[in-house]
Amino acid sequence: AQLLSQWLDRVTLPTIVVNGASASGPFINQLSRPNRIILTATKSGSEDNYARFAGYFSDAIAASEADLDHDDEVSLLEAFLLASQQTQSFYDDEGRISTEHSLVDDNGDGLGTPSSMFDGVYAAKPKDATQRADGSIAATTILIPSQQSLPFTREELAQREDIERQLSELRSQRKTMLDEQYLQRLESLLAPLAKIYHDAQGRQDDL
Repeated sequence: AQLLSQWLDRVTLPTIVVNGASASGPFINQLSRPNRIILTATKSGSEDNYARFAGYFSDAIAASEADLDHDDEVSLLEAFLLASQQTQSFYDDEGRISTEHSLVDDNGDGLGTPSSMFDGVYAAKPKDATQRADGSIAATTILIPSQQSLPFTREELAQREDIERQLSELRSQRKTMLDEQYLQRLESLLAPLAKIYHDAQGRQDDL
């Protein structure tokens, strides 16, 4: 993990690392950085039995059942969530004690978040209120773009990603806000998001 970290430190582009091996949890501690998505099959180095997460994950990338938000594309986070669920189902069905608990880290804190902490594609807010929750970058990262996807510009994709991160953070703060305050903030985010989709749809209709 230390050697891989040294290699990756030379990379300035957004990076995805999926380690589906047993005892892969510590890779998050070593590799976590801003602008990086790290997925591991286990939460610690002591979970060293054979890991099945990678097999389920490779299938989930192109599985329609992984598409939780029904946008006709499977994000990295959606594939992670389905693979984690299927991995746990394997142990449950076999009557075994689970020896792997997958993690996702994309906020650079080096801790990772298990699938059990997600409600749909939204993760629980970290204890540090200033820290962005894991999953927001993975939720907008698509490995296999759909041919039915709208023709967003790069600027629109960046704007959409920023708005969706803010929506995720807003949902995590819902219980601490007054209804009126929450709805006003929600409207202020949904209006520009709707415009992005409207503009992209207009371009697609003109094709």
